[in-house]
Amino acid sequence: MNTSTILLRRCSRISVNCLWTFSKLRGVRKSNITSSRTTLQNSATVGCMHNVGRQFSSVAETDSRLPLCESSDKDAEDVVTKNFKVIQNFINEEEEKSMLKEAETYLKRLRYEYDHWDNAIHGYRETEKSRWNDTNKAVLQRVRDAAFEPGVPQLVLVHVLDLAKDGYIKPHVDSVKFCGSTVTGLSLLSSSIMRLANEKDPKQWVNILLEPRSLYIMTGQARYDFTHEILKQEESIFHGKVIPRDRRISIMCRNEPT
Repeated sequence: MNTSTILLRRCSRISVNCLWTFSKLRGVRKSNITSSRTTLQNSATVGCMHNVGRQFSSVAETDSRLPLCESSDKDAEDVVTKNFKVIQNFINEEEEKSMLKEAETYLKRLRYEYDHWDNAIHGYRETEKSRWNDTNKAVLQRVRDAAFEPGVPQLVLVHVLDLAKDGYIKPHVDSVKFCGSTVTGLSLLSSSIMRLANEKDPKQWVNILLEPRSLYIMTGQARYDFTHEILKQEESIFHGKVIPRDRRISIMCRNEPT
């Protein structure tokens, strides 16, 4: 399988003026964002253009015509790139179909919901699974091997989250009561943009492009000190390019709380 590990040193900064308001509910915030957009030349080379004319290197090339992330400033960029990794094409199309088929056997019984117990998700269905067929079990073992060090106690239940086309995840930090230092997720069906924002200064942010069949691994400061969210369909703009949003399923594994 052709996989390429992209350490997110491939960020572009664009200037942004933000108005942020907070709620105390799981760190959820709402924002109205007006940004100036950076026009990028079409390029398949490693690194991405910055508005200061600088490039960051990566450990691997990608076929994508866009870089994988953009940021408000170098400080936010440096923190997140040290604690967030994306592996492009972690699974192939057949493996994606197999994961979807098994997840659908339960999800199809559910309706999309537009409220959530902690107000973090809008337009979603979800379940947790501990039993998978042998093919998908092997895929999940690869996920765990990529994300967790040997011997790290992991949650047995795998979280399956189905976002409708108009669904989105609000900014939040996963509760330390329910999971440990690492969150990892397979992205299926649709591309989406994950935004990480400094919980203490949310004007510091990093947008990350999550493409179908990619795996993200979030640890350290990115997990504890930055909120994360999946942007709404109408906000799904990346480097000035509209990223079409459709139904998206994520398959997530976590380690046990410490």
